[in-house]
Amino acid sequence: MTLTIQTEEDAQRQLKMTIGVAEERVQQAMRRTAAKVANQMQIPGFRKGKAPYHVVARYVGHNALRAEAVDEIFPAILKEAFTQAEVEPYITPDVDNLQLEPLQITLNVPLRPVVDLGDYRSMRKEELPIEVSEEEIQKALEQIRDRHQIVEPVERPAQPGDVVTMSGRGHLVEDNRSIFDDESYEFVLEAGDIDFGPPFVDNLVGMAAGDQKTFRMEIPADPPDVPWAGKEVEFDITLLDVKSRTRPELGDELAQEEGDYETLAELREAVVRELTENVAEEAREKRFEVAFEEFTSQAQIVYPPAALKAELDEIISNLKEMTKTTGWKWEDYLKLNAGSEEDLREKWHDEALNRLRRRLVMHEFMSREKLTVSQSEVEAAFVERYGHFHADAQNQFRKYMMEGEGLVSLTSDVLLAKIKERTEAILTGRAPDLDNLEAAGTIAEEEE
Repeated sequence: MTLTIQTEEDAQRQLKMTIGVAEERVQQAMRRTAAKVANQMQIPGFRKGKAPYHVVARYVGHNALRAEAVDEIFPAILKEAFTQAEVEPYITPDVDNLQLEPLQITLNVPLRPVVDLGDYRSMRKEELPIEVSEEEIQKALEQIRDRHQIVEPVERPAQPGDVVTMSGRGHLVEDNRSIFDDESYEFVLEAGDIDFGPPFVDNLVGMAAGDQKTFRMEIPADPPDVPWAGKEVEFDITLLDVKSRTRPELGDELAQEEGDYETLAELREAVVRELTENVAEEAREKRFEVAFEEFTSQAQIVYPPAALKAELDEIISNLKEMTKTTGWKWEDYLKLNAGSEEDLREKWHDEALNRLRRRLVMHEFMSREKLTVSQSEVEAAFVERYGHFHADAQNQFRKYMMEGEGLVSLTSDVLLAKIKERTEAILTGRAPDLDNLEAAGTIAEEEE
């Protein structure tokens, strides 16, 4: 055995690992390295590859030769040490200290986090009645009318309900900050179709194509989430064109145009079914998010600090990539948003921690619930998503989605659907007994 290993684990799932390497192994590596150097360098007095070891060592320097030899055998030493000590790093370890002679390597090894979900299976969430209001039904029917409307240019001033295209600018009076700047913006001349509210629409009513108008108005305070709500704005608007809208009446003829329906009553029933399904899905999604937030908050998790650092590294890397695609320089982005990368990491610390905790809880949930994904399930998901495309397009999608990153993404989607389904079963008291569950399948989501 050429390695002597000492380990000491702390309370944060970090393992201090000290590896001592037998000098004989280092000497063998140095001789191999010296032979390689002799073949690559022209050493005075010797043909390439013919200089003896002691000459090569003196020529390049003992310490340099030793360092290069250690660099060559380093990966094999780590692999052997982890196997010998039965250690599986969660993230790439950090080298805390490297002593060349005698060779001794000290590592900080992040270990797999430990997650205790507690009694998560006792959680229950009430299934609320699924109700669809008459207002929602009428809104959906009006949208169907809009889909079948006829829009035509008109040579007259704009009227409420027309489709208009405008260009222009708008800025806050208090600080000249721009809130609108567009060369061509189309919308229906109705208050609900634009954030600026009824006064803005009133100012455009009566304008004809080619007309220009400058006016000031106060943006309504409702809805309050509009950044400029309640503030005075000056607009300079030019109307580019005006179109009338002719919408079909709600009746059997519209139902037949919309789809495989004979009567308006049949269309209405289909609308109610779809709305009810959507509301039910939204309710399940909300229950899942609330439940998983509770699963995460009550879980006892011990993770190595390197795991949080890796999460932050990924966030910063994504921000850098986003900044690059928008044409910004990273230094300018930092000045605008944080000041320094260290400040930015501090800003994103809590978000990174939440992401890490949620991901760890989700993986532990999968393990406890024995959730896996089979090849046939991935294939079924592919067919469901892309089966309606023609054969050539399907083949193109298959090349990406059934291997590499595409396969990981598709598998993750299938697995997330299973997690949601099992969570719903737990919340409603219909989950299968854990003792009777058997893991099935061949593909599992990759650990990040």
